[in-house]
Amino acid sequence: MAYAITDDGIEIYYEAKGQGLPVIFVSGYFGISDIWQAQTNALSEKFRTVSYDSRGYGRSAKPLPAEAYSIPRHADDLKAVIDAAGINGPAVLVSHSIGCNIISTFAVKYPQQVAGLVYTACYVDGKQMRDAGMSVEGVSEAVSTPSGAVAFYKPFGVTESVGAEAAKWATHALQANAAAFLNHEMADQYSAITAPALILQGENDAPNPLPFATALQQVLGGGAELKVLKGVNHFPPLEAPETVTAFVEEHVRKCFAD
Repeated sequence: MAYAITDDGIEIYYEAKGQGLPVIFVSGYFGISDIWQAQTNALSEKFRTVSYDSRGYGRSAKPLPAEAYSIPRHADDLKAVIDAAGINGPAVLVSHSIGCNIISTFAVKYPQQVAGLVYTACYVDGKQMRDAGMSVEGVSEAVSTPSGAVAFYKPFGVTESVGAEAAKWATHALQANAAAFLNHEMADQYSAITAPALILQGENDAPNPLPFATALQQVLGGGAELKVLKGVNHFPPLEAPETVTAFVEEHVRKCFAD
């Protein structure tokens, strides 16, 4: 098992596979690397893939202080993982849900390490989420019991066995991470992002509906390519694994073609 050590001393579990062009997978509120298994298994035959459990989840450390969780903090964790995996040049960053704000924040702070961006189940920032009626309590309490977690995630395309994993996560981390993404605002920062971007949005995404994706496309300057995935809800990597894998591979090759 491999761990990166962050600058605040937190252990982040990560998996690195394959050789070649680097592709990093970043999870969202469902912060375990397992959601990317289909993509990393397939793409590690062609590229160097890295996935990891976010702080507060899975095999990574779960610090107690609420202030240990924020989107900028997660972006610095991503930097620690990239460094630990020995990736020195630019990489393509692939994200899901809250991970989209993590890679955007990373791209603003570390532009030289970003060759391209892929957003799945995306949104602009926490203000957009709050305006849509999301709250810390509503998000974190919904997954506090096994049955609640299964019921919460099932409509989003997550199997019962995978959804039940959410109930095993530390309550303090769930609450702190919910506050972290809901309080993060960055709509005015996207103009600093110049890396080519691809947006993969499910047409039936319930928490992050299609207008969230078109809004992200707009703040990115309109240059991002948007692909709407038919019949897909909030978890494209799990619901349409082969489609997501194919689009990611195509985007990686485009990003490194120049």
